[in-house]
Amino acid sequence: MLAKLASARNKPNKQTIVSWRAVGEMMASLPMRSIKGLGGKFGEQVEALLAAHLGSHGTGGDAAMHPGSGRGSASEGGFMASTLQSLPHKVISCRFDAKTATWLTRVGRGEDTDAVTPNVRDGIKSINAFKSFAAIPDVLGVHRWLRVLSGELAGRLLEDRMALRRTPKLLKLEYRANLKASHLRDWTAGRASELTEMRSRSFAFPAAATSALSAAAAATATA
Repeated sequence: MLAKLASARNKPNKQTIVSWRAVGEMMASLPMRSIKGLGGKFGEQVEALLAAHLGSHGTGGDAAMHPGSGRGSASEGGFMASTLQSLPHKVISCRFDAKTATWLTRVGRGEDTDAVTPNVRDGIKSINAFKSFAAIPDVLGVHRWLRVLSGELAGRLLEDRMALRRTPKLLKLEYRANLKASHLRDWTAGRASELTEMRSRSFAFPAAATSALSAAAAATATA
């Protein structure tokens, strides 16, 4: 859960690292309603329970509400995620079923054991093939690596074609060189995407490759 929430903090190219010591700070700055599963009617019920519990204990529901940052959430304001820790499990169990109460208690601590569910219907959006190798002084050496990459990519595209019956539309070639002399300074400044020299080019997937892929899929289907 924390990985998913942190990944939305500094899109598209920056990184967010959350250590165990920083979990409390992150939860304290995160609107509760930005957590998956707490943005709709259920979130409203949890907010009502929080307000009632804090009010009955003299804490004051309004005191636990702060303006949210809105980062990663369509809902600003309201209770912070860390406020969930003020709800005893016994109080949650009186309002919700056992499974929901256990989940809510764990979420308050920044824990979620639910597995990530892949989008099986649409499949993955892109297929990659990449290799790391030392500098090559001649063009023939580069061509050898390109053939290796092409072979791997062709195999993956064929599997995708057989499973989802689709054809690629775009091909992107990307090259990254060694670390730049300024890589330490860039890393410290949070510019992770600028650590190496990078060149890329995108173009329409070759028609000849599309025909070859279709023929290979047909041959595999009849084999």
